[in-house]
Amino acid sequence: MSAKRFNKKQPIPDILTLLKFLLKRKLIGFFCIVIGIITIPGIITLPVSINALFDSAIKNVGIMSYVFSVIIISIGLMLYIQEYKWFKFHMRHIFGLSLLLVFLTGLLGLLSPNILIDSVNLQSSSLTGEFGKYMNEQTNRKILWLLTFVFGFLLVWPYTSLQLTQKIYKVLKIYVTYKNFSIGLAFIFTLLKIIFKSIKFIIQKTAYAVSKLFPSENIEATLNINIENESNKSIDEEYPIRPQTILAKVDKDNIENSIKNEAPKKVKQIKMDFESSVSDWRHTPDGWQLPPLDVLTESSQNTNEKVNNEARAKLIINTLSSFGVDAKVVEINEGPTVTQFGVEPGWDIKEKITPQLNSEGIQVIDRKGEPLYKKEITSRTRIRVNRITALQNDLALALATPSLRIEAPVPGKPIVGIEVPNSLNSIVNLKNLIDNQKFHSFKEQNNLPVALGQGVSGEPLLIDLAKMPHLLIAGATGSGKSVCLSGIISCLLMNHSPSELRFILIDPKRVELTQFAKIPHLAFSEIVVDSDKVVSTLRAVINEMENRYKRFGSLKVRNIQTYNEKFPDDPLPYWVVIVDELADLMLSASFEVETQLVRLAQLARATGIHLIIATQRPSVDVITGLIKANFPTRIAFAVTSQIDSRTVIDSAGAEKLLGRGDMLFLSPNAQKPKRIQGVYVDDSEIEKIVHFWTDDKFEEMIPDKQDHLIIEANIARQKNEDSKNQKTDDLYPNAIQLISELETVSVSLLQRKLRIGYPRAARLMDELEETKKVSPAEKGQNLRKVIKVSSLNNLDNSDIKDITPETESNYTNNHDDSIIS
Repeated sequence: MSAKRFNKKQPIPDILTLLKFLLKRKLIGFFCIVIGIITIPGIITLPVSINALFDSAIKNVGIMSYVFSVIIISIGLMLYIQEYKWFKFHMRHIFGLSLLLVFLTGLLGLLSPNILIDSVNLQSSSLTGEFGKYMNEQTNRKILWLLTFVFGFLLVWPYTSLQLTQKIYKVLKIYVTYKNFSIGLAFIFTLLKIIFKSIKFIIQKTAYAVSKLFPSENIEATLNINIENESNKSIDEEYPIRPQTILAKVDKDNIENSIKNEAPKKVKQIKMDFESSVSDWRHTPDGWQLPPLDVLTESSQNTNEKVNNEARAKLIINTLSSFGVDAKVVEINEGPTVTQFGVEPGWDIKEKITPQLNSEGIQVIDRKGEPLYKKEITSRTRIRVNRITALQNDLALALATPSLRIEAPVPGKPIVGIEVPNSLNSIVNLKNLIDNQKFHSFKEQNNLPVALGQGVSGEPLLIDLAKMPHLLIAGATGSGKSVCLSGIISCLLMNHSPSELRFILIDPKRVELTQFAKIPHLAFSEIVVDSDKVVSTLRAVINEMENRYKRFGSLKVRNIQTYNEKFPDDPLPYWVVIVDELADLMLSASFEVETQLVRLAQLARATGIHLIIATQRPSVDVITGLIKANFPTRIAFAVTSQIDSRTVIDSAGAEKLLGRGDMLFLSPNAQKPKRIQGVYVDDSEIEKIVHFWTDDKFEEMIPDKQDHLIIEANIARQKNEDSKNQKTDDLYPNAIQLISELETVSVSLLQRKLRIGYPRAARLMDELEETKKVSPAEKGQNLRKVIKVSSLNNLDNSDIKDITPETESNYTNNHDDSIIS
């Protein structure tokens, strides 16, 4: 209620304000409770005029007056505790219960007992008064209250009613052969369905009209707040505030604090996108606005041709039977890419045939003169699974499919799955997977939810990147790896702000991830495309990991989730490192890249840093044993050979995939890979998502880049290289002392005299040559001349008496001329 109505200029409230006060739901609920208690017969003694009115009501409805009093009290309680939304959501049940009460009134009206209710004798009427007697006076009225039971039961339990009607219809159709009766029964069944849908439609429209006539108190509070803030129109026009909806609650504490403080701080609001509907606006607790779901395209209809799966199931059974395998199809799951037929193995029955003899031992002959035999079952064993899997090529030939995959057995089910490709693949859209209650519930329970695709039966596959904790993707060229990476990045961008998630994108191919170059989620200023910078980038990520571990150790926390719960004002964002092509990096710097990836995979999980690496060459020199051991979650797209499939997922099957997003997903918790169709995000959707995040409204909120970590990594790497170059062997002085007494020296001599290995002796000889203590080796000889010098600056002929002209020319060509003067 607005405060402007009771100011000094308007001392008397108008009629509208008085009606609003009197029509408060709590007040109405209290009145209903009082009225319900008063109307209970025999509870309270009332004046004669009012008591006569109640006696008249008891005479008309009889014992149902108690029921009506209880209903009035229940309605009052619901209004008093402000559970009035229950009436809106259960209008169908209320209407159905009302019809059932009418039926109960007519049913109890058949009884005429000698009962006294509050000085009213019901012997002359019925147990439910005159109304019950009236409903039972004629046959058509009895039929009427019987129909109220049918329709009331339909409204209260609609699905049970439909199932009962269907079963009754099937039973009558089986046992009744009269054609006209079957047609009439079908007509009645169809009529009942139409009546039920019509009643449901009327109730929905009634509930909608009631909600419009009696809006909730939250809307009234919102309107009052907007009236009081009319003076700040200029600020609201510059930074419009999101309007409150029915589900949004007004924060009363913040309003009271803003009234108490004389000069509250002005908070700059984010400009909202008013082109999208209010229900699509999504926000994070730290003030970021997430992209609306309208940026994603709507799902197209299923493009698969209508194939008779029952005919294909019969074909599978006949093919197996022709090879002596007894089986039956118990499940048919149609997915976006393949249709899975669940085959249950039958029994291998062996029989013994013996002639049928009479009591005299003579074989019995039938009327046609043929001898009779009797069959006896000698053994009954299950069909082996390998007998079905061995017929894979025969089934593919019978079904006329280029490839066919058999999953034996299906995890969690006692069946063998035969996956037959569809004639046309259906596109799995990202919007279908994230715009539902299942994904919202999954998002609330996990930190980095990703919608990966749909399974063979059409169920969505949702994964949590924070629990995997790292992902390896491999497949041939054009099988869908880059599209899968784009789908993962787009799904994360749709549900996380830059303050919650940061990306490090490494794209040696320079074309796959360039669409995401401008998003504010990048931890560094640019996408890494040069192979020379990859080592420094990974070293910078390792430095960030070590810094986080130091912070966790000082604050006595174990992981990033505990840290963010303990310090919600300064949370740490998750980091996702994505490498699009691992093979190019392993060719340029295999040792450094493998070492750093393995170190991150082993330690970075607790700090919120997760890896996603992809490669199109799944060989053992690219996906090494160390990398496989630290990447338990893997995705295999279509590959060229069974060897590549075993390299990725340790089992065969990826070589039979169809491509274009068809994949096998191996989870750490699953013993077998699961076949799914990956999500597809086209370029227009990616452009809309990137355009949303690169809008000017987020310019002042973009977090700082972490380029200083790369600079620090480069400086540390340069220092390590310089220290390695400047470091000399500890035996260098001993080698100098040894060669001072010799004229020639060789690597084997140093190895033998100093008792060291050949590699170390060769490095010592190189150091002696660099410091100009020995001459370069001649072609075809291992001996080197020792330069006899008393001082590096003063050389006489005796110091170089053993250097021949050929040696001198070799020496001067490889060293400075200032050595020999």
